[in-house]
Amino acid sequence: MQHRYTTQSAVDTLKKTAKKAVKKPSSLKLATALEQEAKKAGYEDYNHLTQCFKKTQLMELGWAPPLPEEYVVWFARYNSQLTKHTQSIFNNDFIFAFDVKDSDENIDLERFEEIPDAWLLCGQDIARLELFSVYEDEPSIGQCAFDIYSEEDNMERIQDELMNYRYFRVIGANAPQKAEVISVFLKDKVFFYPRLIWHKGVCLNLRTLLKHY
Repeated sequence: MQHRYTTQSAVDTLKKTAKKAVKKPSSLKLATALEQEAKKAGYEDYNHLTQCFKKTQLMELGWAPPLPEEYVVWFARYNSQLTKHTQSIFNNDFIFAFDVKDSDENIDLERFEEIPDAWLLCGQDIARLELFSVYEDEPSIGQCAFDIYSEEDNMERIQDELMNYRYFRVIGANAPQKAEVISVFLKDKVFFYPRLIWHKGVCLNLRTLLKHY
């Protein structure tokens, strides 16, 4: 599926249009109306729309609130697994989070080194996305998982989401030093682009960084 930049307002507008179509005297079901409106808007189908919205939010993590203290405490329980080496990489270098399914055949281990314990640092931003993104048809429209589900349920959702990532850094003399060169560097190095990138502890805006998206 080709990515299309998709905002919350675009999703809301499409849903409202579909609901209006259902209210008119017709036998049209909401699911069918959503599919039709998504295609009118240039998407392959409604699922394509929701996936594009999710990826857009992944690209713009800066909007998400800080991770609530109770979830920070959960990550802290595993701090004994965090090495000084990984902490140094996180603070000073790039870390790339690839989809676990993509990484098996996507990663050249002569160019990339896996960092298994990076989830303790990078995972906190992923947890923010899981808690505060509103990209699915949640029971209460306009609310996110943090508003709707219990801490226990949310923690289970976060752990499931963390299983979808593997973390790497670039090794060798040609390792990128600046965010501006990442797009060019990755173009010939990987088939599937990373889902998230951190530089010096900050999760980067992929929409502007990786123009191929």
